[in-house]
Amino acid sequence: MKKIPSNSIKNTFMLSNPLNLVTRRKFLRTAIAIPTALTTGDLGVCAMDGVFDCVIIGAGVAGLAAAKKLHEAGRRVVVVEARERIGGRVWTETSWPGAPVELGAQWIHGFKNNPLAKLCSEHNVKMMQTDYNSRTIFGADGKQWTERKSGAAEKQFKALRRDVHRLRKEQRTNRQPDLPFSFIWNEVLKANKIGPDARHQLNFEANIEIEHEYAADLQQLSLYEYDQDEAEHGSDAVLPCGYAQIPALLARGLDVRLGEIVRGVKVSANGVAVVTEHGMFRGRTVLVTIPLGVLQAGAVKFEPPLPDKKLATIRRLGSGRLDKVCLRFQQVLWPAKHILNFAGPRSGEFAEWINAEVFLHAPVLCAYNAGSVAIQFETKPKNDVVAAAVDCVRTMFGNKVPAPEASLVTRWGTDPFSLGSYSYLPPGATAADFDQLAEPVGARLFFAGEATSSKQNATVHGAMLSGEREAARLLKL
Repeated sequence: MKKIPSNSIKNTFMLSNPLNLVTRRKFLRTAIAIPTALTTGDLGVCAMDGVFDCVIIGAGVAGLAAAKKLHEAGRRVVVVEARERIGGRVWTETSWPGAPVELGAQWIHGFKNNPLAKLCSEHNVKMMQTDYNSRTIFGADGKQWTERKSGAAEKQFKALRRDVHRLRKEQRTNRQPDLPFSFIWNEVLKANKIGPDARHQLNFEANIEIEHEYAADLQQLSLYEYDQDEAEHGSDAVLPCGYAQIPALLARGLDVRLGEIVRGVKVSANGVAVVTEHGMFRGRTVLVTIPLGVLQAGAVKFEPPLPDKKLATIRRLGSGRLDKVCLRFQQVLWPAKHILNFAGPRSGEFAEWINAEVFLHAPVLCAYNAGSVAIQFETKPKNDVVAAAVDCVRTMFGNKVPAPEASLVTRWGTDPFSLGSYSYLPPGATAADFDQLAEPVGARLFFAGEATSSKQNATVHGAMLSGEREAARLLKL
């Protein structure tokens, strides 16, 4: 693939001219008539641009994938997006010269039969495999674990996890109610007489293997259903020139309106009206790709209200937290491994680091925090979060590590247009809830997004497939 020059990356990602995206300001300058005051009670006002076959709410991968399919089939579609960028929870930050940093989605999970990998191959988008065996673990004292120690801890964790799964099978057979994963996990640790030091190591393994995977604490995860998602096949890959290339490819030729915060959706026998803070869009149908956390917050008013069954499903599902702290240094001061782990004194804090230098060729480290640890750091000022991360770096690589020259911190749980990172299943929820969230309401209101994918939730390819699924459903109307 011809590498995208660093000086053109930002223009490629912002997509202002190549894709004819329309910002709110640009639209306000060119529109003939827009209502000056509009609430959900004003849904009889004339719509902008007439009536669309489908109004799609959200320019994330789900919304763009659906719009692409509908557009290719000749349908008149508009995508309304609250942010001033496309991509949703795919967010490539391009402010660091020559180093596009992923603040949202990081990997294409599994090369085989993955529509994202296929899309990248078709358009010569460079992918680079992540080697998860290329990793080093540092203890709370800063000492590097030996291969023997790290191998033993991983082996013991897998054995105890199998014990948990054996016990949950017995629970299910005996028709016992669902429980948090942590309940049985702690019982297994107790039954095996695991001491404090070994327990710390095992909880570290559980954090990076389970809590980071599902963006939730062990006590938040359903024992029965937490791992119901379908396993991906093949290696995982990063996109050295930025994950934002994927929404950019999907958005080509589409009518996307940026800066349009949706406040209301009214469905009637005559069609739909989508009310934003600055106007209204009419359509024959509407496809909602709003993240689960935003649906749970009730930020969009539906008229008539969503059915009780749909609302109960929205409440049962979990919207997880997975945040990043990215640090750019003047030079590389760490081992040339793909993954650097920190089994620190406070369980779950900055436990996993991506050595982004491997694929960016820039001295960048990115750390993850999940679940309650992420929530805790989202309440702190950026400087405090960065300082805590730098303390971990100095514990691992020495006190002579200088302050980073730049830093980036995410707060997905407080981002008003996401209110979480991705979905998970709490106790009492099942994969059927993802399917129920995907169910249309009547013949005009449809839903897509990673939380509507029962086998690929919490993934970008799950979001893409959900958009294509709803496009296929809409084309049958």
